[in-house]
Amino acid sequence: MDFGVYKILHYKKDEIKQFIDDLLVNKVREQLKTLTDAQARTILDQIEELEDDDIIKGYYSDCLYAAKQIRECVAIQEEMLDLNPNDNQGVRDQLLLYLIQIDETEKFKKYADMFPDDIGAHALFNRALFAFKTEGDSKAANNKLQKAVTENPYVANRILAHKPVKGLAEHYGFGSEEEADYYALSARHVWRGTRGALKWLLKHSQ
Repeated sequence: MDFGVYKILHYKKDEIKQFIDDLLVNKVREQLKTLTDAQARTILDQIEELEDDDIIKGYYSDCLYAAKQIRECVAIQEEMLDLNPNDNQGVRDQLLLYLIQIDETEKFKKYADMFPDDIGAHALFNRALFAFKTEGDSKAANNKLQKAVTENPYVANRILAHKPVKGLAEHYGFGSEEEADYYALSARHVWRGTRGALKWLLKHSQ
């Protein structure tokens, strides 16, 4: 995900939802009515071509999530992974997080198993959160969390903090504070929305 775009979507989600649901759809319909059948068909063909573009799909899925259409967002991200199973775009980081949020246990396992060697904060903390949500304060969940905290000791404090994440760096390395900022921006609300997760994180990360 482009996190510059993510920040805009996160803070402007209500305006974006209104734009998608009302203004954009109505404007497109109005413009199509002014065209001949042939011209309208050409425009629709071009839209279909854009729908196959991974970058466009990525932005579209971001907009769907911002509009709280999470399952529709997940469907787009799954399609992106099907078309690009190596996932050089990092779609899986957000997909796995959203699957936790909507309790899609089997799908989480499916996509997590596709990338068993991931070592970044997104992968490790997502796996820990999933384990806690599905198993509770178990030994396996605690081990996953300990591994995640060892790999990036800054993430827990970012998740537990009340102040918003600001001033994202353009790049980050594994285990860095910058990586922790990126993960917290995208994942903090999912951790907070998981019953008991923050207390568990605090208990095992101090």
